[in-house]
Amino acid sequence: MLKPIKIVIVGNGFGGIYTLKNLHKFFCGKKDVVENKELKPFVYKHRGSLISLGQWMAIGEIANFTFSGHFAWWLWRTVYLSKLISFRKKIKVMIDWTVNLFSPRDISEM
Repeated sequence: MLKPIKIVIVGNGFGGIYTLKNLHKFFCGKKDVVENKELKPFVYKHRGSLISLGQWMAIGEIANFTFSGHFAWWLWRTVYLSKLISFRKKIKVMIDWTVNLFSPRDISEM
């Protein structure tokens, strides 16, 4: 029987850090690197999953702990904001989310 495989796209973002470090070591010209003694392979470690379902609901799993509801929804938004790079974009997204909390859905665009 086959085991289910989790599809993970973000793994490449973490693998890029290892690749960058290995390339830096390789091009610095160290003898150990050329002989492949210092290069480290990338090993993916699953940090967890969070899924926003809308309407103040989400589900998540972090370190084999599964949770859902408003807490998961708040956590999803917190993690999303932490991943944004610029402070300006974080403020814009927070304002948009706050306005959407207190305004009805606009179905005219559907």
